Amino acid sequence: MTAPTYELSKFLSNILQQSVNNTYSIRNSEEFCEFINSSTVGPGYAMVSFDVVSLFTNIPLELVRKGILNQWNNIKEHTNINLDLFLEIVVFVIEASYFVFQQKHYQQISGTAMGNPLSPVLAEIVTGELIDAVLSKLGVHIPILKKFVDDFFIVIPANEVDTVLGAFNDYHPKLQFTVEYEVDGRLPFLDMVVVRNEDQSFSTDWFMKPIASGRILNYFSLHPKHLKINVAYNFVKKVNTLSTIKTEQQKKETVMRLLKLNDYPVSLINRLINRHNERRTRTPTQPENDDQQIKIYKSIPYIVGLSQQITQYFKRSNEFDNINIVHYNNNTVGSLYRAMKGRTDTYQRNNVIYCIGCQQCDAKYVGMTTNKLQTRMYGHKSDVNLLDKVTKIENTSDRLHKLSGLKERTAMMNHCVSTGHRFDLQNASILDHSLKTNRLPILEVCHIMTTQNINKRTDVEGLHTCYTGIMHTLNRLSHRNRQNRNDLDTNTIETDEARMNQNDE
Repeated sequence: MTAPTYELSKFLSNILQQSVNNTYSIRNSEEFCEFINSSTVGPGYAMVSFDVVSLFTNIPLELVRKGILNQWNNIKEHTNINLDLFLEIVVFVIEASYFVFQQKHYQQISGTAMGNPLSPVLAEIVTGELIDAVLSKLGVHIPILKKFVDDFFIVIPANEVDTVLGAFNDYHPKLQFTVEYEVDGRLPFLDMVVVRNEDQSFSTDWFMKPIASGRILNYFSLHPKHLKINVAYNFVKKVNTLSTIKTEQQKKETVMRLLKLNDYPVSLINRLINRHNERRTRTPTQPENDDQQIKIYKSIPYIVGLSQQITQYFKRSNEFDNINIVHYNNNTVGSLYRAMKGRTDTYQRNNVIYCIGCQQCDAKYVGMTTNKLQTRMYGHKSDVNLLDKVTKIENTSDRLHKLSGLKERTAMMNHCVSTGHRFDLQNASILDHSLKTNRLPILEVCHIMTTQNINKRTDVEGLHTCYTGIMHTLNRLSHRNRQNRNDLDTNTIETDEARMNQNDE
């Protein structure tokens, strides 16, 4: 999300997603389940699954251009950009992919980047072009061909599998396919297994790979209860939707086995199963009116007890009846493991709250910048250089006037002018950061209130009074922790001195 071309990629992706219409693509497993369960084929056909090897990083640029040209009549309906400029922007985004590792920059020389918003829709365009080109040359009847990104489900004559696979692999050297054959009339695809019946119709069953652990969100995990219930209910719904070959009792046993493995109570599982059965037989409700109030969603960290109270407050308040609160957990899997990506140098980071210490005393200055920290330090350095020049002015009145102006710039400059001290701009530390710039002013004020610093009093006047109690508690805890550390250091010194005296004796 911090890449220079990320927003441009999102812009292009939104245009192409509205424009590209691929008849072979499916949106999800439920859509494929509905399609395949209503399909039949004649005798002599076989099910196979083709999988593209590393699709995103092998998307050929020339095929991207070709696909956009062939679909330009649809694309131009959703943009005012002309064809030449549109192609130029797409090529620029693809060729500008890079990453940094151990302070070295590497450029991607093939395909599109993983995580780029444009990659999935470009893959959709290229694979659609590939299918059309291959089928137009093949003399083989293929009654069923559906795909989900890089996974293809194909029903073809049993004696033509190698021919079709060869035709797909010959289309472009970068796009190579592996094949999986049906075994005993069964073939896994997405999160289901497709079963070919004796009458050549199809059925499906929910499928989990043998190597899968069966773990989902545990019932005792530190998440909102409604989130865990939704996870369990969606699993109940998925098993019942995808398992057209099982009886109701067999579906229930499947649900029970996996949810009990994740510590969900049996009574809750039974209620969720009954709820799903009731909704399945209920008459569909009328669609909501378009003039209803638009819902606004706001996210807050999940803190046991506190988050529920905040949510209930918004639900009870008529003033915020259009606001829905959703929670997120700060303890993610990514926070438990060391990041594999190269760490960005401190001075190359942006959207940060930083702290600078004085070289001659214990004073600290807390600041905020949306630019790179290095750029902000250049600004502070420029102020210090100007201060050094002003102090050399012989005219007393002129010097005092300019010093007064410098004192008003920042609290740091006020300290420098008043004391003659200088701050250590080479060793700034980052206190906090956020990708959302609207959070930075609040974070800055919070850190100013909880850090011993020289910042101006006006820097904290914008904080709402509802934060006063929280800030007071944090300050008290911070003071207690500092006191405990000082007591620990004192005890350690006394213990070391006693041990040294004992050794001398």
